[in-house]
Amino acid sequence: MMKAGYYNTASGITNYIVKYGKNSITVKTQKGSSISITRGQLRRAISFTLFKRTIIRKDMEGFSSYSSALFGMINRIFHHIARLLKLREGYRLSLKTLRFWASGLEREKNGLQLLKKIGGNFVLFNFFQILQSGPNCLKQLDRYNLYAYIDSGSFSLHNQKCKKGLQNLSLFDEQTEQDMILKGYADFINANKNNPRIIGFFPLDVIGEPEATKENYAKLKAMVPGANLIPVFQVSDSLKSLEMLVDEEHEVIALGGLIPLMKKGLNHCRATLDRIFNLYSNVNFHFLGGLMNFCLNTRFFQVIVQLILIAEGMLHSENYICRTAKG
Repeated sequence: MMKAGYYNTASGITNYIVKYGKNSITVKTQKGSSISITRGQLRRAISFTLFKRTIIRKDMEGFSSYSSALFGMINRIFHHIARLLKLREGYRLSLKTLRFWASGLEREKNGLQLLKKIGGNFVLFNFFQILQSGPNCLKQLDRYNLYAYIDSGSFSLHNQKCKKGLQNLSLFDEQTEQDMILKGYADFINANKNNPRIIGFFPLDVIGEPEATKENYAKLKAMVPGANLIPVFQVSDSLKSLEMLVDEEHEVIALGGLIPLMKKGLNHCRATLDRIFNLYSNVNFHFLGGLMNFCLNTRFFQVIVQLILIAEGMLHSENYICRTAKG
């Protein structure tokens, strides 16, 4: 910006740099007014962008009353690794880096220590693993300075029941049992939705069943007002359903049902994902789990990965920017 003497906002309006002061940057807008952004405000906005990795202009209101000008500066600073998505009102700026969330560490004290040792800050905790681990589980987030997504654990519970041969031995019918699980998960979310260490919650998705997944999401959303729920799109669903999700302008959309799709072959799975990525190239998609080498060659915004893959150095490729669990 200093060399050019100006920068363009996300909407294309030109702001001119009048002065680079010791403590602030003075800008003259296209309308002729002068405004100042302090260096402290800019640094905090940069730190927030690196942490969140997807922002809108309104996010900048927490740093300066001149949020549009500050958003424009952030856009210029990160233009080489950022993309813009046009919204109904304004734009969403997202970094094109890939963040990994380490999973399976709810009861792994040594694993959490290893994650911090290699510089990791982000984990995925499983709701049912949290219940089994007791109240100390979430306290580990503060202890190790970590941030978490919470997964409903529906897939883990299903696998556990199948292994124990309990699939058909429940005291309740399937719908009643599902509603009971949903109620318990909703209570947990409401109790923890304001925890600054928890970034968001994944709903109770049903692999390969788009309608059940959407129904559970709608029910849960009504039960947890104010919580950051990440919607899940089952890749076996129609692209029209995905379009409806995209039109709701979520920060992130998770793609589910990929593991069954992989059984048809990686080329088939990759073709399905390419169709989605090509249609919505500026939308942030989350990978719920699968083959690590596969996800590295796609355009996901963030993925779930087992800690061992990070620790073994598989993700430290010079071809990727910020591609470790530290984001």
